[in-house]
Parts: sequence; structure tokens; C-alpha cells
Amino acid sequence: MKVLDAEATARALPWRALLEALEQTLTDHRAGLVEAPDRWVLPLSPGASWFLMPAWLKPPAADLAA
Repeated sequence: MKVLDAEATARALPWRALLEALEQTLTDHRAGLVEAPDRWVLPLSPGASWFLMPAWLKPPAADLAA
């Protein structure tokens, strides 16, 4: 396991880029460009389930990977 101090954590988490991506995603969602269906619960075995929360962008939403 890698342990980071406060300075290394700040370098590893680009908060400005994260905030900009969140803002763009919310803008795209408001414009109807984000598809986010209800959570899917898939049973795997007795007492075990897989919870999925899928979401994707519809064109011409912003490309957050760019």
C-alpha cells in the first residue's frame, strides 16, 4: 500500500480539474446529454448482489477524457 503525505495527496488529486469535470457533467446533465438510469441490482448468489450505477454521455456532450 502506498501512503501519501498531505503534499503528495494534493499533487495526486487535481481538484481544479475534478471541479471543472463535475461542472461540465452537471451542465451536460441539465442539457439532457447525460444518460443515468436507476441503479441496477444483479443477484450473484444467495446473500450477494452486484450494485451498478451506470452513466454515459450522449453526443454532443463534452468529452471529459480530452
